[in-house]
Amino acid sequence: MADHDSRCAKNCISIGQARRAKTGRLKNWKTLAALEVKMKKKTLLLLLLLVVLALEGCATMRGLGEDIQNLGRVLKRAAS
Repeated sequence: MADHDSRCAKNCISIGQARRAKTGRLKNWKTLAALEVKMKKKTLLLLLLLVVLALEGCATMRGLGEDIQNLGRVLKRAAS
């Protein structure tokens, strides 16, 4: 754990440090680029998750619609 803490102290930056980097008060551009890549990956993952959930929702609603249609056919046959 101490090894991680020492590496993080050298390589990890906070949001405040990222803001200072954009204004030119922090010279660690490599770390800032790594932070931006990490944020882009998280955003992409969230977007992908939303797309998958939307597609699954459509499949579920389609199945529900088919079940309701089948129920209507059964009721129609039973009534005639």
